[in-house]
Amino acid sequence: MNELITKLNELSDVWFHAMRTATLQSIVVLVVAWSFATMVRRFGPRVVFWVWTAAAAKLLVLVVFPLSIAIPVTTRIETKPDVQISRPADLASFASEPLPAKEAPAASHAFRRHSTWKTHLCAAWCGLIAVQLTLIAKRKRKLMRLLDSCRPAKQSLQEMADRLTQKVGVTRNVRVLCGNVAVPFVTGIRRPVVVLPESFDALQRSELSLVLTHELAHVARNDLIWVWIPTFARMVFFFNPVMYVIQSEAILCRESACDQIVIKHGAVAGEYASVLLSMNANVKPSFA
Repeated sequence: MNELITKLNELSDVWFHAMRTATLQSIVVLVVAWSFATMVRRFGPRVVFWVWTAAAAKLLVLVVFPLSIAIPVTTRIETKPDVQISRPADLASFASEPLPAKEAPAASHAFRRHSTWKTHLCAAWCGLIAVQLTLIAKRKRKLMRLLDSCRPAKQSLQEMADRLTQKVGVTRNVRVLCGNVAVPFVTGIRRPVVVLPESFDALQRSELSLVLTHELAHVARNDLIWVWIPTFARMVFFFNPVMYVIQSEAILCRESACDQIVIKHGAVAGEYASVLLSMNANVKPSFA
């Protein structure tokens, strides 16, 4: 049991060193990412998105591979004076003297019988990570139930989505469903599905085309994969406000990049803005 506690204490020391290093360097990463994002902003939100995603990935790498710089230490070797050979009489007197009793090593030096505060802190961190993973699993189950309750979109709407899929550059088939949601969203990495609110049946075809193009842009950009990098980083550094800034900037750039794709494919900026405003005005609390 003592060996297990000692091993846990050693692992918690390594974990604490990695988290401390990443947390302190997160401020530097934020400043560098912010400066670089300002420099490349003229290239569009697509490039700025990768800057913030790389910043989140950098912090995750620091946890797995913490930076440690080995400082070489030179030891000074002192020369001792020549050893004089004792006479036999001196050796006999030395041998007759009793040797000092060797002290037994303290048990606390051999093992740490009690877990340290770093071990308790690491255990609490692992518990909170488990809570976040549990919440993600619950949201996943809730999403599956929502998809089961949705109905397939009209044939004309699905055909429109198929044409836009080729136009945007998506090589996979994308299904369109309608359900009881407040805002449209896309889900599914291998089998993408666009879910539209039931109220969107009243929209004009031009407005539906704008909404579908935005959601299909997420599929074309593989946002459903890249979104997990800042998400995992925020889960690991849930105590660090820097990660919430990085994640929010990545989300903002991701949505702006999709809006840019919509405008690139012939949408009028004013018309598209009015559609977004009408969608936000009708948002109600729901799963999405």
